[in-house]
Amino acid sequence: MRRLALPAVLLFAAACTLLAPRPAAAQLFPPAGVLIDAEGVLRVQQPPQQPQRRQRAASRKRDAADVVCVSLRRLELSCREAGGSVDELPPELQTLGGLYRIDEVLLVPEENDILLIGPAEPPAVGEGAAHFGSTTGRPLIRLEDWVVALRAASRSGVITCSIDPDPDRLRKYDAHIRNTLPQVTLATAPRWYAQLADILGRQDVSISGVPEDSRIASVLAIADYSMKRIAIGVEPSGVPQIKSQLALAGADRGATMQRWWFAPLYDPVEVNADRSQYRLFGPRVQLCAQEELIGPDGRRRDAAQTRLSSQRFAQNFTEHYEALADRQPVFAELHSLFDVAIAAALIVRERLPQRADCPLPAFFDAESLTTPAHTVPRFVESQALTRKVNATTVVGLVGGISISFGDVLSREQELTTTREIAEPPATDGDSEQGPFAWKVEPIAEPSRKPR
Repeated sequence: MRRLALPAVLLFAAACTLLAPRPAAAQLFPPAGVLIDAEGVLRVQQPPQQPQRRQRAASRKRDAADVVCVSLRRLELSCREAGGSVDELPPELQTLGGLYRIDEVLLVPEENDILLIGPAEPPAVGEGAAHFGSTTGRPLIRLEDWVVALRAASRSGVITCSIDPDPDRLRKYDAHIRNTLPQVTLATAPRWYAQLADILGRQDVSISGVPEDSRIASVLAIADYSMKRIAIGVEPSGVPQIKSQLALAGADRGATMQRWWFAPLYDPVEVNADRSQYRLFGPRVQLCAQEELIGPDGRRRDAAQTRLSSQRFAQNFTEHYEALADRQPVFAELHSLFDVAIAAALIVRERLPQRADCPLPAFFDAESLTTPAHTVPRFVESQALTRKVNATTVVGLVGGISISFGDVLSREQELTTTREIAEPPATDGDSEQGPFAWKVEPIAEPSRKPR
């Protein structure tokens, strides 16, 4: 019996953690046939389909996008006057003026205001399209995500979403590998790997720091799940440069767990002298890699080295993330959520509501403005996929999301190009305030262009 050139395998597991500095069943986008069944298990119902709007998006340039300024004071007042739940607000209040990225946060104490500035586009028209841009089809930042992120930053400042195998099952999984690996042949390998997936079974999805039924929780879990499916090779990325980790595993040897997680990738935050203008730069999202070993108790620990195929997969995923976001909305959603989380943490850390005398009560008080409940996955099924490689056995996949706000916000540099704050539009008719969002000019000479 030949026991060489065993097929490689990847198995699902995950962990997500969001860290913020301490203070100093509604509509879900489901990507490409992803659904959550009656038992709370995340599943794929059909092969990934690329919506027509995403196909158009890849060929359009965003340089021509409008730059929009959003007044948080005016937006919050409009929401407070309307009351109720976020999803019951008028459609124009449910997105942040069409923003799909946050590039600037401005403190305007003379107006008792805090401003968010970034590229934006009008919402698309049609059923289920109001939260997507009419030009690129990119998901727009939603008010409910902004509110949930602000509340999280003002409380514990810690948000976690983890998808993990049961330690006892992981111990049995590791023991099965050790006890049976010498007997595995090329003919029996696929069945052996399927047995490994059965041993791991369902993995638990755990949420803390935000409501377990929040949209943010759903986005994080589904983005991680989609990344895992791309890594294992059961879902094509749609980007030629992003191949599965399994496809890159030809030179790997040994049986270990592979862990990937999303983390922020920002340049130092630019801040002016009086700390009233903040500017965010950088790609926003990166995928990191770490190889792990399983101990006798079923607990995982970092290995001394990470295999080359894992590093290459993470590097390719990071370098071509923007192209991937053009094709799969869930990754565009994750990109925007990083900005939402970082900007919310910045506002809380810098005490901008206190400095502007702009308390934003409806945004911070869950009783004043409620957020809708979403169906959030509770479990993920383990899966195995094999591919014949040269004398290689690759076992395991652990992924997740980790946003360390403190790491991003602790890195600063001088803001060299400040913005002249234009007068906001005046009130009209019987209204007590003008519009909460309006177009502004791009910065004439930005220090650097966001990637």
